[in-house]
Amino acid sequence: MDPIEEKILEAFPLREWSRRRVCLAASGGPDSVALVRAFVAIAKENKLQDALCVATVNHGLRGAESDGDAEFVRELGTKLGTRVVVKSIDREALERETKRRGSLESAARNLRYELLEDAAKEFGARYLATAHHADDQLETILFRLFRGSGLDGLQGVATTRALNQSLTLTRPMLAISKGEILAYLARLEQDYRVDSSNLSSEFARNRIRNELVPLLDDLFPNRWRGALLRFAEQGKETNAFLDELVDKLEIELKNETRRREKYRQALQELNVAVPEKGADDVVELPLKTLQNAPQIVLTRFFQRLWRRRRWPLGDMGRDEWIRLAESVKKGKASRQFPGNVAALFPDGETARLQRIAPSDERH
Repeated sequence: MDPIEEKILEAFPLREWSRRRVCLAASGGPDSVALVRAFVAIAKENKLQDALCVATVNHGLRGAESDGDAEFVRELGTKLGTRVVVKSIDREALERETKRRGSLESAARNLRYELLEDAAKEFGARYLATAHHADDQLETILFRLFRGSGLDGLQGVATTRALNQSLTLTRPMLAISKGEILAYLARLEQDYRVDSSNLSSEFARNRIRNELVPLLDDLFPNRWRGALLRFAEQGKETNAFLDELVDKLEIELKNETRRREKYRQALQELNVAVPEKGADDVVELPLKTLQNAPQIVLTRFFQRLWRRRRWPLGDMGRDEWIRLAESVKKGKASRQFPGNVAALFPDGETARLQRIAPSDERH
C-alpha cells in the first residue's frame, strides 16, 4: 500500500466507513484526483468499490475550462469503475447568492457544498470526503489570522464536521502535504487538471498561496510550517479548555434559572403577580451568575448563544463582544449591538438580551 493511502487510513480508519457509503468531492485538480485514486485503491483492496461515488460540481465560471474539468472527473471515475455524479451551479442562483454574500468566491463555495450534499444524499452516503491537505490548512490559518478571527480561527479546519444528521464532512488528507500529493500522482503516472483561476491575484487566498507562502519558505525554511501548526494546536487546546468553562457556566445558569422558576411558581400559587416570561427573541439570564464569570468565558458564552439563537454574527467583532461583556459586568444597559440586539437589566437581577426586529422584518 502506498504511504499516502496509509496516511488516509490513519486519519479515516476503514472501520469507520467499511459498512457505509462515502462520496468523494472532486474538481479534477491534483488534490482531489489523489483523493479519488487513493480511496479507489483502498476500496478495491478491501472489496468496497460499491461504497464509493465521485461527485463534481461545474461552476461554469471558466467556460470551456470548467466543462473540461467536469468531463475529466467523469472520465476518471468511469476508468476507475466508480459511480460519478456531475452537478452544475445555476447561473441565476449564483448571482443571487453573490448579492446576498457580497462575494463571488464565497457564493460559489456555498452553492458547491449544497450540490455536493445533494449528490451525497442521492447516493446514500454517510460521509462526504474532501481533499483539503496540510498546505490548505496553513493557508487557512494565515488567512484567518490576518483577518482577525481570534482563537477559533487559529484552529484551522477540523478533520470532521457534521453537515446534517445523516452526513458528515471528512478531510482525511490534512496530514498530507502538497508535495506528497504531487509525488503520489507521479508514481501513479496520473494526470490532472490545473485551475487557471488559482493563479489570479484577485483572491486573497491565492496571494497567500502564491506570494506569501514562498516568501515565508525563503525567510524561515523548514521552520515556519511546523511552528504555525503547533501554534494552531495550542489554539485548539485553549479553545477546548475555554469550552469546558463555558459548559460549566451554562450549568450554573440553568441551575439558577431552575431555582428562580420554582420561586416563580410558588408566587403564582400564592396568587402573587409575576412578570410574563420573555418571547422567542428574548433571552433572560441570572445577572449575578454572569457577572461572576471571567470576561473571556463570558464573551465565548455569548458567541455560543448568538449561534444558537441564529442572531447576526457578521458584525459582532472582538470589540463588540468585549463591550457586551463589560455591559453585563456593570449591569448597564446598551442598545448599540449589531443585529438590533439590546442588553437590558430591568431589575438588577436579570440580564435580558433582546433582539428588536426592524419594521421590515415584522411584515
